[in-house]
Amino acid sequence: MILSKAIYCFRNLYLILLSAITYKLPAWANSDKQYNSSGLPQFDTDTYSSQIFWLIVSFLLFYFIMSTKVIPRIGFILRERQKRIENDINIANRLREEADEMKIRYETFLGESRSQANEIICNSINQIDNQRAYAKKTLKSSERIKSAAAIIIEQRTKALKSLDSVACEAAADATKKLIGVSISKGKVAKAVMAVTRENTQNVT
Repeated sequence: MILSKAIYCFRNLYLILLSAITYKLPAWANSDKQYNSSGLPQFDTDTYSSQIFWLIVSFLLFYFIMSTKVIPRIGFILRERQKRIENDINIANRLREEADEMKIRYETFLGESRSQANEIICNSINQIDNQRAYAKKTLKSSERIKSAAAIIIEQRTKALKSLDSVACEAAADATKKLIGVSISKGKVAKAVMAVTRENTQNVT
């Protein structure tokens, strides 16, 4: 479109110039008498025909050069420029679509990641609460077990002491009755404690 307008304007310009020259020819012919004495060659009517001839030749030559070399080259440059612009626009549109698609994917991935992170955090909190409650129960149970074990040990110690005293008396009486020998309570107590310790170790 731009190329056709340029050709049209160029053609109209030369037609106007040619019309102006044709229109001025009679005036130049009438003024030949006035400027003949000056001796200026451009006002010599004898050279008008050759000037018009070379003007037409120059116009045709210039028109041929413009129509075959310059204007096609300008048209080619304009077409290449238009193609480059359209290609750049297509690339920009494609990149924009890819960027929009990547943005949507990123937002989707970010939302899924947030949901998974919230779920993991909630599960971790629940597990921690459960472990804390279990630890409290275990601690209470262990404390109860320790308390019961201490009571059992205490009762066992008391029972063993009472048994030791009874055993000492029984052993002393039995020894005196069987062999007629009186043994001190200290020796009997040592013997009974030794036997009791051996039995306790065997039981353990």
